[in-house]
Amino acid sequence: MAGKLYVFNVCRSIKEIIVKKFKFSEEYFLPYVDNPLRIKSYEEQLAWLEDFLNLEGSKVLDYGCGIGLLMSEIERRGGKVFGCDISEFAVSECKKKGLKAELVEKIEWSESGNYDLIILRGVFQHLWAPNITISNCFAQLRQGGLIAILSTPNIESVYYRRFGELPTLSKHLAVTLPSKCTIFHCLEVNGFEVISHRFPYLKSNYAHPLFDVLKFILRLAGLPTQGHAFPGNVIDVVGRKC
Repeated sequence: MAGKLYVFNVCRSIKEIIVKKFKFSEEYFLPYVDNPLRIKSYEEQLAWLEDFLNLEGSKVLDYGCGIGLLMSEIERRGGKVFGCDISEFAVSECKKKGLKAELVEKIEWSESGNYDLIILRGVFQHLWAPNITISNCFAQLRQGGLIAILSTPNIESVYYRRFGELPTLSKHLAVTLPSKCTIFHCLEVNGFEVISHRFPYLKSNYAHPLFDVLKFILRLAGLPTQGHAFPGNVIDVVGRKC
């Protein structure tokens, strides 16, 4: 019980810092609304996850659920999904859609894990204490349950090594700089076995290989270009509770 209270207290203090500094409000989520590329991205990622777990009938936690777009896609596949977020606006939007969601610090964690899958999509870079979060996720999964860290920036990429930035990494919002190495290590020290990972550039709806390579070359030549998709920029990882 003491351990659980400790996690809750950390969640409260972290939430106060994050919300005060970053303000994940309505303005933050506006680009997500009516964005067909994002929906296609959710569909492709869930199809990949179903290589490891049948979502139909599975109990899923969307940790950092935002306004519930991914949750809706999971429900369409027959998953029993619950969401949590630090944003009061996001949680209220989920509830308006009839989705089950709560603020992170209000979750009634189970004494014994009962989720089949926990998803952190585009979340890892926003975690002040990744090990606390991942350890807590471990406790909430059934034996053999899966954790999926999706759409996560990868600072081991050629793009980041050369330019010190990534299109998916807003440094004014990030408190952790993720990479394949740090994600693998975080999962493994918290009892997970990494069973699969990928760099989903070619599967992405945002990829335009010839155009992206050209922009990369132009940027190497010193010409200004806006951030763009590129191989290795983003990583997806799946771990299993041992």
